[in-house]
Amino acid sequence: MASNKNKPPQYNPPFFGPSKINAEGQRISIPDTQGFTDITDRYANQGYYIEFEYLHGDPSLNKVAFKSFITDYQDNFTSTWNSEEVYGRPDPIQTFQGTARKITLSWDVPSADFAEAQTNVAKASKLMRFLYPSYTQEGNASTMTKPPLLRLKFTNLIKKNESQGLLGTAAGFSFTPDVEAGWWDGNPHKASGQGELYPKLLRFTCEFSVIHEHHLGWHDCDGKWEVVCGENGQPKYDEDKMSWPYVPYGWSAGEILGQSPMDNGEEAAFFAEDLPAGRIADIEKSSMGAQGTTTSDETKAKNAANPNPASQPTAQPEAEQEAEAAATLGN
Repeated sequence: MASNKNKPPQYNPPFFGPSKINAEGQRISIPDTQGFTDITDRYANQGYYIEFEYLHGDPSLNKVAFKSFITDYQDNFTSTWNSEEVYGRPDPIQTFQGTARKITLSWDVPSADFAEAQTNVAKASKLMRFLYPSYTQEGNASTMTKPPLLRLKFTNLIKKNESQGLLGTAAGFSFTPDVEAGWWDGNPHKASGQGELYPKLLRFTCEFSVIHEHHLGWHDCDGKWEVVCGENGQPKYDEDKMSWPYVPYGWSAGEILGQSPMDNGEEAAFFAEDLPAGRIADIEKSSMGAQGTTTSDETKAKNAANPNPASQPTAQPEAEQEAEAAATLGN
């Protein structure tokens, strides 16, 4: 079976807090100038953050990320059906129109010190700018050229693939400083910093309508969710679709639930093409049953060498029945 692999673009995740490059060329966290280490920086640097990407402009400047102090998360899938009442029928005719996905996300953005509060205010300003379109200027006239489309990424729960978030539109962002938490008043790094306020805790809320980029649905060419139909009706496996919507990228829900595509050699080759050796070993070892039971490789080999006769189809019982029927008729 052919594969339908669209390589995700190279991804450089955000880094939180003071850092340095070690001897191996890796960025690591370090204490600040006062010797303080914020443990939440390390947690966010393990991949637990919320990231918004503006689709236009300089790729190095069009992203903003926040630590994932989630306070509310709702992922709503809504199917729309057109209902038509018909004379003589007890029930209306239901015609399917589509399924929409809308995510409501709320998160807190605390600050451990003034420097982080200043960074949070700058990030909030950048996020609000993502709600405005791109323009071209000709003389005194401005013409909108691109709408403010965004990508939203949060771990394996909100993603397109391993490096990109879901495409969609934001109805808006709420910016709510927590007045009870207080403020950092004044800027110690500026001689004229009086009269400036930086919230110690910010609260954000967003309603995000997803624009689907996947070939969503169960395809008739193979009857599997993970498959899209290619040329001449040939099925292709779509890696983005296999992990949609919540399974970590590189896995499939069917695999975890015991309907592993690893039973097919071609599908195994599809997975093994790019996945790390450790992940391939996980796949090869996993053959989870519907009730969560596991069949070891040794057991599989024994079953193949010594199949259970009771489970194998045979013509013997039918032949015996025919012989008994003939003997009965002869008598």
